[in-house]
This record gives sequence, structure tokens and C-alpha cells, in this order.
Amino acid sequence: LPWATCDPAWTDVNCINSSSSMGKSSFVNSTLPVQTSAELFYTRSVTGEDYLVGDEIGLPDWRLALCLLFIWVCITFMLIKGIQGSGKISYFLALFPYAVMLFFAVYCFNLEGAGNGLLYFITPDWEKLLTVNVWKEAVSQCFFSLSICFGGVIAYSSFNNFSNNIYRDAMIISWTDTFTSLLSGAIVFSIIGHLGVVTGETDYTKVVHPGAGLTFITYPEAL
Repeated sequence: LPWATCDPAWTDVNCINSSSSMGKSSFVNSTLPVQTSAELFYTRSVTGEDYLVGDEIGLPDWRLALCLLFIWVCITFMLIKGIQGSGKISYFLALFPYAVMLFFAVYCFNLEGAGNGLLYFITPDWEKLLTVNVWKEAVSQCFFSLSICFGGVIAYSSFNNFSNNIYRDAMIISWTDTFTSLLSGAIVFSIIGHLGVVTGETDYTKVVHPGAGLTFITYPEAL
């Protein structure tokens, strides 16, 4: 896997191979923070954000552009025959991710240090719960994960029977979404707990680069 080992060009960082469970550094420099090869691969080879200054967005990457084009082509073929075609594919797309997540959960929960990461995940910070920003971010996450007000959801809902039990469906979707978020978070933080052991970092906020790409850094670590 391309993110499993440190690139020889990354001589300016203290890199640890993600494929190594012993946590031995490939490029040792005690003055620099330890980073895994999966994190550096994401921030340098995929997004290139390590090379940007401030709020720069950078230039389009042809590899990411091709991936985006491929996804849109797949979506086009899924929807070209209407709701009948996409409905059949949805069974696979809805169930397969849960099979993968359950596999990851079994594997990641048994990693060294996973328990510490899970404890950090479920331990509340009561002071932050009293801040408005935390609740704003929580509501934003709910709207995003449930796709509330998205045109696609509204379009799909028009195919429901007029007498469909919308309250039942809303409860099922909401609780399933909550379960999915908790399971995904538990997997991510169990990996972070393991990385804390590997890198020797006890402050989990410094183990990996925070932000929207956290999942794209931790899941490759498990692979």
C-alpha cells in the first residue's frame, strides 16, 4: 500500500511506517513531532495541504479530478434508469459499509492502546458542553449526516406511498445514523489510541492531524 511506508523524500519530518507495529521511526529527528506515513501520505500526496500557506486552496490535482469524474460517471449509470435501478444498488451500498465497519471494529478494538482511545472518546468534557459552538457543530453534523433539506432526499421521498409511515422511517433512520456515528467514532479513536502508543504521544489531540480528513488518516492505519 502506498501509505504503508515513509517516502524517502520526507526527510523534514519524523516519520513512522504505518505498516510497522513496533513504532520504529524511519527518519529520526527528536526535535520534530512524530507523524505516521498514512498521515503524511494524505496531507502531502493526496491533498497537498502540507505544502500550502495559510488559507490557500492550491491548484486542482489531476488524480483527484479523475476520481471525482469516475464517481460522477458511476452515479450517472446508477440513476440513468430511474429509481428502479438505483434502488437495487442501494441494498448493496447500504449494507456493505456496515460489514466493513464491523470488521474494522473487531480488529481495531483489539489493538494495543485501543482502550485508552475509546475511554478518551466516551469521556465528556462538561465545560465544553456548556459552550454554544459545540452544540452548533453537533446540529451541523446531524443535518449533514441525515442529508436534511438535500434535494435528492426530497426527490426520493416523492416515490413513497401516500400512506407510508413516515414517523417510523424517521425514527429508524435517525437511530441508525446515531449508531453509525458512534461506531465510526469508536473505530477512529481506538486507532488513535493505538497510534498514541506507537508514537509515544499521550495528548491524543496531537497524535494525528485534526479536521475533516481524520477518518481518511486513521482508517488507512488499520489497513
